Amino acid sequence: MRAKHKVDYTETFSEIRDFAGNRQRVEKDQVAIAIKISTANLLEKFVRFNDLAFQDEIKDVWRLGQEHLEYLKTADPEKFREIALKSKQYSDILAIHKKHLWWQEGKYTFRFLASSLNDAVIENQSFQFVLTKADVEALQQNNELLPKVYQNTVNIGLVGYKDEPIPWNWRTVQVSKC
Repeated sequence: MRAKHKVDYTETFSEIRDFAGNRQRVEKDQVAIAIKISTANLLEKFVRFNDLAFQDEIKDVWRLGQEHLEYLKTADPEKFREIALKSKQYSDILAIHKKHLWWQEGKYTFRFLASSLNDAVIENQSFQFVLTKADVEALQQNNELLPKVYQNTVNIGLVGYKDEPIPWNWRTVQVSKC
């Protein structure tokens, strides 16, 4: 007689992390009937690079901005949005983003370090890519989009307000093994 087993798996579509470091996953639980993964499904991955110094600095400044926003909501419920967008805390958040955009034109080498929960042997490999002057200029344009991000944050919950979509400038670069 065969034993019956139920195998569940979770497909993660994305993970979102806010400036406070909180993570939220968009995923779907499914019962696995059979799983077949081709190498074509494993080739394309979205990789973001964030400087650890930026993450540490923005976390504290973002927290102060959020605390200031909460204070303004109670101190002046009718004008807190206008005041918040003119505040020092808001200016500090924008300044940190501009300060930490460190991408420059040139060749970058990076290494993926992978691990396995079982005893699988995984070979860590090095890769490289090139950023052109146009790539860097496009990434710098993201700083001009930051006011929209914070305006959306400040206006959350405002009756009739619809978040303004943010058309981020992403770069798709050719990555090759070293």
